[in-house]
Amino acid sequence: WLGERLGRDTTAIHARIDRMTAGFEQFWNPDAGTYCSFDLITGNHAEFGTSASFLAPYAGVDAHLDELLGELAAWDAVTRCRYLVPSFDPRSDDFEPRRYWRGPVWCMINYLIATGLREFGHDDLAERIRADTAALIRRSGMPESFDPVDGGPVGGPRFTWTAALWLAWAGVSAT
Repeated sequence: WLGERLGRDTTAIHARIDRMTAGFEQFWNPDAGTYCSFDLITGNHAEFGTSASFLAPYAGVDAHLDELLGELAAWDAVTRCRYLVPSFDPRSDDFEPRRYWRGPVWCMINYLIATGLREFGHDDLAERIRADTAALIRRSGMPESFDPVDGGPVGGPRFTWTAALWLAWAGVSAT
């Protein structure tokens, strides 16, 4: 956008954007209904999504946006998860709300997910994620991450990125 505004040749940058957008497609797992890790050696996808599965809109990729929104709604419907967005599919038997990337909510990932959703006009869902993040911080302070079931702190007790996100985003109301 900036290059075009400045009258620059943006052919190379558009080519890189097109390659990145096409590259996202290799991570799409139709069986899981979301983006998943992909093993280049075996050619297999991971069976379950992670919070990173919802980062495509942040990167400007909306090829499967309706499916992603459906998957996020399915995660939200899991009654044991009170707060969005857990770092691992809460429907999986491998979900562990306090085990590093198997369940906890990470503020930075929530910020990126919500930003992408807002950029594609899903303001209500983006606000829900921001409000959940704010509720977690109010309940448990500034830890590394949070238990999506009970909102308790997980990991290190004082994290500056959690504090920064409180100041820049989570602590600010939508109005």
